[in-house]
Amino acid sequence: MNMSRFSLVSFDSNLLTWLVSLMLAQAQECILEKSLIDHRKSIIVAKIATYLKETYKDCAEKLRNSCVCMSLVFRHYNTILLYDAISLIFLGDKAEEDQKMGTRLLFYELAGKHVTTALKFSEKDKRERIFRITTAKKDNDFIYHDRIPNVEELSFVEGVTMVKPIPFDPTDRSVSGDDLFAALLPMNVLKAVSVYSEEKAKFKREVTEKIRVKDEELEYAIIFFNHCLFTVLYISCFGTLQLLFRNYLLSAHLKKLLVKVEEMREQRKKLFDELCIDLENDDITAKCLDEKEFDNNELFKNELAKHTKIMKIIEMNLTAQTNILGALTEVNASLATYRRKMIDIKSRRKEQILALTVAYEVYCNVLQKANEGLKFYTTLNGMVKTLTGASLKIFCTTKQHKLSSFFKGSLEFCLGNTLSQLSSVSNFQPAVAPYNVLMKAPQELTTKVQQYGTIVNKSYNIAPQPPVISSSQVFFCSICGNIFNFIRRDFMV
Repeated sequence: MNMSRFSLVSFDSNLLTWLVSLMLAQAQECILEKSLIDHRKSIIVAKIATYLKETYKDCAEKLRNSCVCMSLVFRHYNTILLYDAISLIFLGDKAEEDQKMGTRLLFYELAGKHVTTALKFSEKDKRERIFRITTAKKDNDFIYHDRIPNVEELSFVEGVTMVKPIPFDPTDRSVSGDDLFAALLPMNVLKAVSVYSEEKAKFKREVTEKIRVKDEELEYAIIFFNHCLFTVLYISCFGTLQLLFRNYLLSAHLKKLLVKVEEMREQRKKLFDELCIDLENDDITAKCLDEKEFDNNELFKNELAKHTKIMKIIEMNLTAQTNILGALTEVNASLATYRRKMIDIKSRRKEQILALTVAYEVYCNVLQKANEGLKFYTTLNGMVKTLTGASLKIFCTTKQHKLSSFFKGSLEFCLGNTLSQLSSVSNFQPAVAPYNVLMKAPQELTTKVQQYGTIVNKSYNIAPQPPVISSSQVFFCSICGNIFNFIRRDFMV
């Protein structure tokens, strides 16, 4: 990191390297503690502790070269001695496993010296394993009697690193997340960013105003041309107008101009959107931090100059609009005669549509009234049929009743006179009506007369005799026939 131009001690290269080494050593300490808890092999613990000794020794050298926080150098030496003592103790345990008691004693003595030296710096760490030297010396003197080798004869182990640094980009938000100190910027930087934001807004307003003026001009022209060239009449009467204006409205030149208008509008919108996105993403905070001068006007000009290319394209687009609209105006001027024809046709069309609309409304009204009348007369016809049937039934019942009463009275009258005449005659024989009278009389009268003759014959025990017709009987039958003919004719009517 090139931080020397800031003249800050916190960004010194030796100090930053020391911080990296210190963090790796702390990670290695965690592994060492985990190995002690899990009772790993002595040789493994010794190697891990040896690497810690070497790492802290490197950290002490970097601190001495940076001349910063010299008090930390003594702390690192204390840590070096302690981890070297731990490494020697576990090497002594490894020698004990190999039944090398003299070697074990020497390792313990060396560890004891380191611990004694470390105790001069700190009295905080007095673990039980540090005082094993006394027990080991007694065991060797009284029990094992093993030779104690010289220090040069000892074999030490090399340190093993169990951690390694992983490089990453500190400016990548996916790794480090959002900057916690993003808002903690110097006042001059905040002021510069605010001023630049205002410059961007001013620049954007100027471009927006130019585009707005041109868009209004284009919109007004398009509305005017649509009114003249692409009216509803053109859509409704496409077949006729196509024959009238195909040399003008559907010409290749006019189509090309209209296509250019749409392309120009779409290109302008796309360019303006790109410019807005670029201005939104244009952040000069980092550059303001790099600048030592408080006057950033030159920086603002250089940053806004980045958008000159897209601004030139927008200017060309706005200039091209004038030429395209001029060409459309010339085409529109050549259509003045046809425009007047279109206006007349449109006026006549409106009048014809209005007349057809009124006629249709009248037709719908008449049709509705006719349907209502048809419904009324259909209902009335049903009611009349019902009333006619009831009246005919009443008339037939009345006629039948009158006929029965008249027939009964006439029969009683005629039979009463006949019986009185028969009672005065000793040898009475029932007469039979002539054939022509019986044919004229109703069937009911014939039946009753025959039954009457049978009853009389049974009552007087008179055997049936050949029919003898008297004059009074002929007269009676003729009267009855005339009466029945009159009743039947009246009933049929």
